[in-house]
Amino acid sequence: MPEFTILFEDGAVWDFPAENYFISLVPNELVCLAILGTPRTAMSMIGNYQQQNFHILYDTKRSRLGYAPTSCADV
Repeated sequence: MPEFTILFEDGAVWDFPAENYFISLVPNELVCLAILGTPRTAMSMIGNYQQQNFHILYDTKRSRLGYAPTSCADV
């Protein structure tokens, strides 16, 4: 599978495992990209599918986003 990474302006890099951006519809035969752009802008969303197995911190006061890999099953 191709790699999917978000590179932020400050140099931070968020690497995603393939299961966070591809959905297997028919095992070993058919997969679909789980990222969709919005129809009226060039903006895309980092949705719940991409965020699975990551701790996400939204710091609205300092306009920052934090993320760290984790196993949600262990939380």
